[in-house]
Amino acid sequence: MNKTRIWILGLLITLVFSMAFTACDLGGSYAAPPEIITEPKNDKVILPYVQTSIKVNITVDAKSTDGGTLSYQWYSYKKKAEHTNQSGTAIAKGTKATLSVDLKKENKGANLYYVMVTNNKGDVKSKPVQSRGVTITLSLEDEAEFPVIVILYFAYHVKKHIRIYNIGVIFQFLNIFYCLSLNSY
Repeated sequence: MNKTRIWILGLLITLVFSMAFTACDLGGSYAAPPEIITEPKNDKVILPYVQTSIKVNITVDAKSTDGGTLSYQWYSYKKKAEHTNQSGTAIAKGTKATLSVDLKKENKGANLYYVMVTNNKGDVKSKPVQSRGVTITLSLEDEAEFPVIVILYFAYHVKKHIRIYNIGVIFQFLNIFYCLSLNSY
């Protein structure tokens, strides 16, 4: 009889704990980790020499598997070795699915980013899911490239049609054309 009571008591304790854990899991106090559907993509951007900066958008597509609301935090980091959970520098305005970055000439080269996505269900947050690291490579357009092409083109065509008496006038004309073309670049 003693063994039966112990067995029944053990069974009751098991059922109580089982129901308590099941109630916690089903009662909304659990937020499932989000699922990243489309990772952010690497990109190469050329900054035209007539501009001081260029805007680049980096996007991640994620979904909640349990109807929660997603939150995002984008990070920038310097070296590929730093791309681990919670390393890097949090970007203050990087709290949406799309990060808009304003790259300047000083950012020439590799710019590294990743995002942490969290599922929020009520007051409960899931474990964050980290995207893969993305590299945005900024190159600067060669400043000498455009004027040389314009000068060679006009020098060739002008020489064919008129006799050049004053080269200074021709270069003033080319300079005016070049300045006008900067506004429509």
